[in-house]
Amino acid sequence: MRNIAIISLLIPITLTAGILADEELRPTIQETISMRFGHHYREADSILLELQTEYPDDPAPLFLRGSNLLDNMQHREDYRDAEQVYLLLDSAIAFAENDTSDPWHIWIIGSSLGYKAIIQAEMGKLILALKTSLGAMSYLERAHQHHETSADAALGMGGYYYWKSAKLRFLTYLPLMKDRRSEGMHFLREARDESIYSREAAMHSLVYIYCEEGMLDSARCMRDSIAANYPGSLLPLWYDLAISEASQDLEAYFLAASVLSTALDTCGEEQIINRLEAHLLAATAASELEDWASICQHYTAVLGYQLPSWVNDDSRNQISDFRELAATAAERGEPCQKIVE
Repeated sequence: MRNIAIISLLIPITLTAGILADEELRPTIQETISMRFGHHYREADSILLELQTEYPDDPAPLFLRGSNLLDNMQHREDYRDAEQVYLLLDSAIAFAENDTSDPWHIWIIGSSLGYKAIIQAEMGKLILALKTSLGAMSYLERAHQHHETSADAALGMGGYYYWKSAKLRFLTYLPLMKDRRSEGMHFLREARDESIYSREAAMHSLVYIYCEEGMLDSARCMRDSIAANYPGSLLPLWYDLAISEASQDLEAYFLAASVLSTALDTCGEEQIINRLEAHLLAATAASELEDWASICQHYTAVLGYQLPSWVNDDSRNQISDFRELAATAAERGEPCQKIVE
């Protein structure tokens, strides 16, 4: 969950334009996208499945179902459904390639490739992810040339330009390695202000970018906007964690991690990875604050966790990190309930 995507002359919509260009269907599609920010993934997929049944040759429902499932996986930090996402996105690409006169089809192809690259990167396939990202950009840049899709294409372009430059900042002294962070932020702001389907996703990206850039007032403003529109969402709690980390405010960071862990505990097993991480982050901050009782509180909260077999080694190693923190608390006179050997 922590981290984690213009304008040309007006071109008339083609006669074969798909449902993304249909203004009567637009509110329904926008609603399914908004549902993701409230974590209503199943409800969104149900609506999209109905659209897929009604428009079987249109790539949009397949693409939207794939991106909805990807958001759900990222929400849970569980990528076991990656192959299903690939299937949906590859099917969307295949249908879209049948008619690239529709700029929305070009956008679907580029965005689908971008989402596939995200999964590849999450699974450690970084070289493949870079190759897929380059393919995505070639389509998104084409979609950017069309008035209808320019601002939505700006989402993927902005994320790519910013994070590529941010992650490879140490190479920007090379003559062919241009720092495009500012350009990436410009595109994301355009997606936030002018896009049809990408406004919330651009806001989400900008929160973390503003934290990266030290623009914390802007990050807080964006955080508050999302919190106001989606009162049941966990995202603002993750934003609080990122903002407090960027501000180097240890007490605020401890509070943010504690509030997040409490909220995640109400979500059951689907959030077990994030629950463990949030409790460990809170306990680590408590250690820095020499708050040994709080370490025990968070350690006790995870004692009953039974990690499923699919959980990766990173999460299992967090249990060992927790044991070390609990042992330190015990040395300082605050014995935790149980220290598992």
